[in-house]
Amino acid sequence: MAGVSWRVGDVRMNGDSQMAGVSWRVGDDRMNGDRWMAGVSWRVGDVRMNGDSQMAGVSWRVGDDRMNGDSRMAGVSWRVGDDRMNGDSWMAGVSWRVGDDRMNGDSRMAGVSWRVMHSAPTPPHM
Repeated sequence: MAGVSWRVGDVRMNGDSQMAGVSWRVGDDRMNGDRWMAGVSWRVGDVRMNGDSQMAGVSWRVGDDRMNGDSRMAGVSWRVGDDRMNGDSWMAGVSWRVGDDRMNGDSRMAGVSWRVMHSAPTPPHM
């Protein structure tokens, strides 16, 4: 997908993965295999990223967001809600991240993590 896509409804990303709600995307948004998304993704709703992984709330992302295989995100991720990224691992609250955010397998995030519980500030501006 090149350009701008504004989506409401069921967006299936990998197998039985699905997103219900609103997705606002800019750039090349390839979500499965070695595909990737470069640009901006703004999401509200239930975003299932890998198996039974899910994110409920808001995700604001800039950079390279690989969601399958050795998936990683390089850039900025702003998240509010319950962000289950791999198995039973999760993030509850707000995470502001810069660096390498691996979401599958031996997932790890190297860089900066800023978390506030029970808080929902405004997403950063470009």
